[in-house]
Amino acid sequence: MRKAPNIVQHPNSPVLMDMTFVGKPQEPCYNYIEDKTYDSSKGYDPGIDYSKLRVISPTTSKILWDAVDKELLHKMRMFTHNVQRTWEIHYGYRPASHYIAPDKALGLEVEYFGFWVTSDDRLRHIAENITTNPTLPLIDQVGNGLASHFYGARNVHQAMTGETDPKKALVNYTQLAEDQIQYKKTGKIGTYTLEIRQFLEDQKKKGIKFWGTTELHTSLQTGAKKWHNEFYPGDREDKTKSKWSTNQVNEWIASWKNTGLLDKMISHSGLEQMCDLLGTEWGVGDYYKFHGGSDLSLCPQLNAYIDERYVIPGPGAIATLVQLFPDLSKKEVSLQDRIIWYRENQEYLIGLPVIDSRFHKMEVNDISIFPELINEIKTTQAEVNHCQFGIYLHLLQNPKKIDKRKVARNSTSGKESKELNQNGGSCAMDAEIFTEPRETEVISKVQPPKRDHEKLLREIKDSLEKEIKVDSKMLEIKQKRFREMEEFLG
Repeated sequence: MRKAPNIVQHPNSPVLMDMTFVGKPQEPCYNYIEDKTYDSSKGYDPGIDYSKLRVISPTTSKILWDAVDKELLHKMRMFTHNVQRTWEIHYGYRPASHYIAPDKALGLEVEYFGFWVTSDDRLRHIAENITTNPTLPLIDQVGNGLASHFYGARNVHQAMTGETDPKKALVNYTQLAEDQIQYKKTGKIGTYTLEIRQFLEDQKKKGIKFWGTTELHTSLQTGAKKWHNEFYPGDREDKTKSKWSTNQVNEWIASWKNTGLLDKMISHSGLEQMCDLLGTEWGVGDYYKFHGGSDLSLCPQLNAYIDERYVIPGPGAIATLVQLFPDLSKKEVSLQDRIIWYRENQEYLIGLPVIDSRFHKMEVNDISIFPELINEIKTTQAEVNHCQFGIYLHLLQNPKKIDKRKVARNSTSGKESKELNQNGGSCAMDAEIFTEPRETEVISKVQPPKRDHEKLLREIKDSLEKEIKVDSKMLEIKQKRFREMEEFLG
């Protein structure tokens, strides 16, 4: 008989949800049979109840439970409970007076991205304004959806169009693609392409941000530039035209309509295949192909779901996983399976109460975005959970950086009250923890030992080497990312 998990309920009153309140992680139940027939490469299957799907075997589950650093997992449990409560407050479902911060890094204004896709500002923006917009062709849904992550700055669509209405702040990727077809025929760059190039450069001169400050965009920028130089050889030869660089990612995405990549994404079902197709584009590495594909799963025309058992841990999640399992090798249990184990056993490991029912689903224009209730942490967001916990640990070690994560909000709407695009921050993982100089004056007791650093570097180096293609420029980019990680970890 399956034992009942220890779910810790949140009272409707002020409460300090510290380590004592949330209780310790509980050993999972092993009384089940895993689904050995499940194959993530086959894509989304409406006949599967993903909330009950179990693909991690009881044997592997026991290995992971025995190997996990339970003190650190306890801290992750406390962190996750508090972040859930802050999101309920940000959307006006609880009063701010109900929250008592356990520490400064978990202050109400310190932003951590939602572990429930319906509480993530950026994903809500995509679903509410882009992928369900009945007037938008699919290329424009894909393009604007990817732009939110590929560029990354807050309100990037408003910045790129000058429109304040989010339903009108949309780049015309259909026209960009048509301009490229006409360029091949006439040798003349289209009017819309020229206009948006100039507009973005004018915006940049005004201090408007397009690139998120919390992600590494180098590979995307280089991939877009490579495509641009090959498609527009005249621009490559004319050094003065390098000023058009800001729009290159937009034009690159638009080209996928003409190359057939978009048609392949429509015809191939599932998150894994869609991510793999994105990854065929030079410059789109594992991080962006996974999160880009996850973003596009919000598009009803693309048959994918965020709870398919497919995940690619990014650098932030990898760092957390290595700390959680300091003595476990990838050969014993892969990083992907560790994330999925966490997702499938969250009621025992984290013990979250059910989030407010208003987060359970999202319907726009009578379209239901998700096939199941969002009443638990799904697979894609489990990766985000690990990444954000790593950021929390970093802030504990480097309290001077806490202010950079603060977002002033209107607690009744869940919207930021900062001026449009003020700081360029993005709704994704923090690359700053790998790129900024390490501060050594504050050392947290949860800082991993030196041997974990070395193991982490090996894990990340192996992962990056798999992505490297035979191209000297991309090799240079990958090596730079590894050196930044190495510098941070000392």
